[in-house]
Amino acid sequence: MADVNHKVILVISNQGHRHEIMEVAKANGARGGTVIHAKGTADAETQKFLNVLIQPEKEIILIVVPSELTEKIMSAISENLGTHTKVRALTIALPVTDLVGFAF
Repeated sequence: MADVNHKVILVISNQGHRHEIMEVAKANGARGGTVIHAKGTADAETQKFLNVLIQPEKEIILIVVPSELTEKIMSAISENLGTHTKVRALTIALPVTDLVGFAF
């Protein structure tokens, strides 16, 4: 495996909180992110309305950062916007072995 100098942080949250998440991430060294819209599938989140199952809207924010910033950014998001808040942000980091087109 190539040296891992960067990681991608995936932040899964309730919809509509991407600006708050990116504000915290940028305050801790991130430069930007990409938002993907998604739907939750956990049974505890499923609601019924007129016998129609409603899956809550989610957002997945991908943030590529130098490896040394990963823990700082993830901790800040978790402390400020984690599962104990209405944002319910979960964070996951994965190694990035190759990058093209990024300027850090």
